[in-house]
Amino acid sequence: MGIDFINDVFNDISPNLFNEERCEDYFIRKIHKSPACPHCGAEYGQLPERFWSNQQCFCMVCKEKFFAITDTIFSHNKVPFSAIFLCCLLFKLGWKDVEIAKAIKANASTVRRWREKIAEQLLVNR
Repeated sequence: MGIDFINDVFNDISPNLFNEERCEDYFIRKIHKSPACPHCGAEYGQLPERFWSNQQCFCMVCKEKFFAITDTIFSHNKVPFSAIFLCCLLFKLGWKDVEIAKAIKANASTVRRWREKIAEQLLVNR
C-alpha cells in the first residue's frame, strides 16, 4: 500500500460514498431542534416522523403545507444532500472550491454558493 493507493482513494472521493437518505436525515436533524412549522413556528406534534423524513406536513395552526427543509438553506435545492455533506467535509479539510467541484462533479460557482450558504447558516445558529 503506497502512494498510488492513497492517490486512488483521493481520486475516488465522490458523493456516491455517502448514502443520500442518511445525509438528508443528518442535515434535517442538524438544522431543527424539534418539528415545527416554518411559517408560524407552531410545534408540529402530529406524525412527527413525516417531518423528520421530509414528507409534506400540514400545520393545524396556520393551515400551511410545508416540508422540513422549507425556508432553510436546503429550500429549492437541486444538489444532492450527499454532495453537500461531502462539500462540508472537504471545506473543513481546507480544499479549494475548484477541487471540491471536481470531486462532486459540479462547477466551482455552485461550491462557492454552498460555502456562503453554510457560513450564513452557521451565523444564524450561533
